[in-house]
Order: sequence, then structure tokens, then C-alpha cells
Amino acid sequence: MVRYSLLAIAALALAPAAAHAQNFNDNFNGEGPAGSTLNYGSFTNFTTTGQVDLVSSPDYGIICDGKCVDLDGTSGPGALLSNAIAFAGGHTVKISFDLGGSQRSGDSDSFSFATLFGAPTGINGLMTLTGFPGSPALVGSFSNVTSISYGASVAGNAGFTTYSLLFTPLTAGTLQLSFSTTSADNIGPLLDNVSVVAVPEPAAWGMMIGGFGLAGMAVRRRAAKTKVSFA
Repeated sequence: MVRYSLLAIAALALAPAAAHAQNFNDNFNGEGPAGSTLNYGSFTNFTTTGQVDLVSSPDYGIICDGKCVDLDGTSGPGALLSNAIAFAGGHTVKISFDLGGSQRSGDSDSFSFATLFGAPTGINGLMTLTGFPGSPALVGSFSNVTSISYGASVAGNAGFTTYSLLFTPLTAGTLQLSFSTTSADNIGPLLDNVSVVAVPEPAAWGMMIGGFGLAGMAVRRRAAKTKVSFA
């Protein structure tokens, strides 16, 4: 069972940055030599803090899509921070990743995710699609956003779940994705299939969101119960 803590947004003064939109996809399968590498720190698209393990399925009893990352490395917990990813103003962005338990213990591990904007950015239609509590949920629109963050406790026997959200930035800029754990038992949680992609025009998403109707109202009530907070 997964316990959710919060989805938070931090805001400062608006300072837009110019950029061209780009897509970002990383399943970690092209990383490292054949097999697994403990305490791996040479990712193409990420920098590491602390220790993380690059695991090749089915090494250590872990089953994933080719290779995945154990955020609690062999000698301690770690974090991944992506390279800067550009986005265009007015174009909807979808962020997704797969998260699972350690597959080797029933103990829960902490997990933190954040979208960090290069400069404060106004966003429209922040919506959680899958994985996050109450999904799908239309969270709202916000000005001067510096980050979108989320924390969870992931049971060791939890299977991989796809987490996804989307929003439309008002101006061009860049973002980075952060994934981390503070657990220190050398196993879990597991991360795979990270992506940032452009999706259909905002008008198309508006029609889809409108289709939720009364169900969308119920989603908002559920979101309030999961202590979704903004700061």
C-alpha cells in the first residue's frame, strides 16, 4: 500500500526565459556496460547525489523494463537530477515516470519527486493523470511557479506504477526533474521510464477535461482529502 504525503507548488516573482520545446525520454537501458552497476554515477541525462544503483533485470531479483534505477544505492540513499529540459510557452507538457517498490522487502521506502523550473513560470491547467492521489484531477492554474513537488512512502512489494501529470506553461523556459529517497536500507524505491513530451494542443485537452463533468468535481473533493497543498 502506498501512502501519499503532498503535492506542493512553490511560487516567486515571474521571470520568463526563452527556449525551444524538446522531448526527453530515458528508460536507462543504454546506460553502463552489460549487466548491473552498483553505485553508478555516469548517467547521460542525469547527475547523481549520494549513491544509486543501475540494475539490469532480473539481477538481484528485480524485474523491470531492461534496466532501472534503485534510488537507494548499495552504500546509501541517493538522488537523480535531470539535465535542463526546454519547453515552449503555450504548449502543453506531459511529465511521466514509473515508480515501484524495492521488490526485495516489505519495508516501505521514502520517495520524493520535484519539477524544478529554471525561472518562475505561470502555468495553466495543472492536472494529475495517473499515479498521484485522486488522479485524474484538475488541480488548477498558478502564477510564478518555481517547483511542483510530491512525496510518498512506497511499500517494498509495490509494483511499478506510472505517474503522470500535465500543464501548459504561459512562457518558454526550462525545467529539471528530481527523484530521490532518504531511505538507507540499500534497497528501493525503483525508477524507470522517465519522460517529458509535448501533447495535443491545449484546446484538445480542454475538451477532454470538460468531459470529466461531475466526476471532475468529485475528484477535487478527493484531492482535498489527500492534503494537496500549495505554498
